[in-house]
This record gives sequence, structure tokens and C-alpha cells, in this order.
Amino acid sequence: TRAICRMKANDKAGAAADLNVVRKRAWDTAIGGPYQEITAGEITETMIHDERLIEMFGENDRIDYLRGLKADIPKGERAAGTDPYTSEDFVWAIPT
Repeated sequence: TRAICRMKANDKAGAAADLNVVRKRAWDTAIGGPYQEITAGEITETMIHDERLIEMFGENDRIDYLRGLKADIPKGERAAGTDPYTSEDFVWAIPT
């Protein structure tokens, strides 16, 4: 989360440092060889989003994450295109 916040604030060095912490922790040198750090010149928002998908697999916060970034929500297997992040379809009722 901090990596994407830093990226949005144009702190690419900070975003790369945060992403490297997460990626390095899970890196398997037996499979991927020596870890190659991501640099400020290489990092993209897509890299951060992809790593979050991997790290948070099975956690049901993807829609909330995208809405927090004011990013439209992909329909995925539902259909082609996206839904606006402001859609009332993504507002969860508070249980009583």
C-alpha cells in the first residue's frame, strides 16, 4: 500500500524500495536465481498492482483497494470492460 502511495506522490525510489522488501522476502533463489532489485527507473504502477495481487491472493480487499485508488473496477470473468469505482454496486451494507 505504501509503495502505491509513494508512486502516486512521484517518489519512485521509495516505491521501488517498498516493492523490493515485499518481493525479496518471498523470492526463491532456487527457482528464480539471485534476486534482482527493481530500480526507480524500472518501477511502474502495474508492477505494484501485480505484486499486491500475488501477496494478497485470497484476501477479499481488491475492490476496496481499487476504489481507494479511484480506479475503475474490471469486470473480470463477468463481462468485458469496467465499472466505475463510484458505482453503488461496490458499497457494502453494514450488518446489523
